[in-house]
Amino acid sequence: MTSLSDYDLFWCSVQMPLPGGSGSFSMPADQYVFTSVGSSPASLSRAQSVQDLLELITQKDKDAVAKVFVGVLALLAGNLIALQQWYVLTSFVLAGLTFAIFPIFRHQLLAYAMMAVLCALLSKTLYEGRASFEWLVIVALVVLVAVISVMVIRMTSRLDPRSHVLLKESPSESVVIRNQCAMDVKILSFDPGDMMLLIPLGGLIPSSAVLPRGDSLCIGDRPPYTVKVFANFETEMGTWANLDGTYILRATAPAVNISRSGLPTFTNCTETPVVVCLCQKGHWTGSLWLPMAQIIARLVWQGQVVAPGKHLMLHGPYLLRVYTGLVGLAHGMPGGVVEKACCAVGAGEAVEYVGGISWNRPLTRARDSVLSVLASTRSA
Repeated sequence: MTSLSDYDLFWCSVQMPLPGGSGSFSMPADQYVFTSVGSSPASLSRAQSVQDLLELITQKDKDAVAKVFVGVLALLAGNLIALQQWYVLTSFVLAGLTFAIFPIFRHQLLAYAMMAVLCALLSKTLYEGRASFEWLVIVALVVLVAVISVMVIRMTSRLDPRSHVLLKESPSESVVIRNQCAMDVKILSFDPGDMMLLIPLGGLIPSSAVLPRGDSLCIGDRPPYTVKVFANFETEMGTWANLDGTYILRATAPAVNISRSGLPTFTNCTETPVVVCLCQKGHWTGSLWLPMAQIIARLVWQGQVVAPGKHLMLHGPYLLRVYTGLVGLAHGMPGGVVEKACCAVGAGEAVEYVGGISWNRPLTRARDSVLSVLASTRSA
């Protein structure tokens, strides 16, 4: 199954690799066929939920619920900003962060109480006639910036939904995901009734969210679940809903192939030179919770230029990162500013960098919305 998107996995031919020592495996050549689908209800009579209704109104925008929710929060927060009630705003922000991070405080009644108080403050402002033109401008700017920020973050932090798939291995009472990607991933699970998918089960920093390469993670024994899978720098690999069995997470066109070898090397199989950073396994620069981890790791660890068709000896385990951009531009400076691949390499494993592929995809509804907002701003 593919991530929640306008694409569906129509057919695949996959050879399941046999696990080896230290979670290593050789990635066989797989085949996938995707189809473009329209999952939004065609008419108002077919809408079965609030999300279906919003997708119908916004013409298949799957982020409509999140945008509306963020817009409402921005409206309530903008009221406090316009009235310069900074202490009240800070109190609600701290309470919201506590509610999101610590599961012990997560209760629907608390969330409803916070929203009710914010709505009461907005109603009081309107009732007392304090909603001046300046107030309206400030609130409108806050809402506009918040919604556009969410749209831009969602667009720039998501991989193509066809880049990774969840293949159901077997039915089971518990939901289990086995990581057969070349790198460690972070998995956040959500309640099926959570339409916004903003606060995962276990809080924003759950204790058992990181899934190492080759390992399995039990999401829970009360399916169905909705999960989001992330790579480095909070890059969303996909969102999958209604999980109710044992699944395998795989990349459809991996940038690297990992295999057991008596003489482990890194081989650049592309036609352009790359910079390779061999990061120590378990080092803080490899944390999936570290913002801008790719850039920080490139600054901390020494890079080595590998020309096309050349090899680099490996003595793992490593967290191997491959960079391109400005490679060998100046003498004594290896360059490498854009990370193209990241993989966890065990002892006795060889890596072939093949570069992956670039997906062609149509203009998304979110991009259409951004262009419409920019066009409206220019015309104004």
